[in-house]
Amino acid sequence: MLLNLEAGIRARSAGAYAAALGYFEVGRARALAALNEERRSVGSAPLRVGIGLHTGPLTLGTIGGPERMKCGVIGETVNLASRLEALTKTDDSTLLVSDDLVANLKRSDVPTMRVVDRVRMRGSAIPVTVYEVIDAEPPALEALRRAGLDAYAAGLEAYYAQRFADAIEAFEAAQHAWPEDPAAARYLSRARRLLNQPRSDDWTGVEQA
Repeated sequence: MLLNLEAGIRARSAGAYAAALGYFEVGRARALAALNEERRSVGSAPLRVGIGLHTGPLTLGTIGGPERMKCGVIGETVNLASRLEALTKTDDSTLLVSDDLVANLKRSDVPTMRVVDRVRMRGSAIPVTVYEVIDAEPPALEALRRAGLDAYAAGLEAYYAQRFADAIEAFEAAQHAWPEDPAAARYLSRARRLLNQPRSDDWTGVEQA
């Protein structure tokens, strides 16, 4: 999902606009869950939608000639939104958003989220914190995410403080609540790998994506 907000507009309305769009997509996610229940009841395969949401500057223009023309967008903002959308497949997430977008939301509009990674996307030098919008998940998966949320948050805090033994314990507890949690499994694997390595003042926890 691509948003193009000029600097002057962003200061006044980006938070409200982004939150409104985000909640619209949340509503669509719940409608999709209901549709899939109907599809399952008649033996059809469920449909799945993954959305990556980011905000920032981009270049928009028309490409082509009189016989064939289309509108296109280019820029790092476009690439990052595309990467976030791709990550929804590996994380089995409905809606992933960037820290830039979260920073533009009004505090009262922020839904329940959790950090699922801190990554540096291919072709970019800027690290991005990726958030999963828990409120966007189908009811059953939302309940599973919420069940392990406190343990998961404790694991994140310990992991980025390089307290990897504590992180392992917390992420194992989060997995007990939801054994198939891909984000908890990813952090647990990293914490186990880093457990016996020397502590580093230069370590940021940012991974290459």
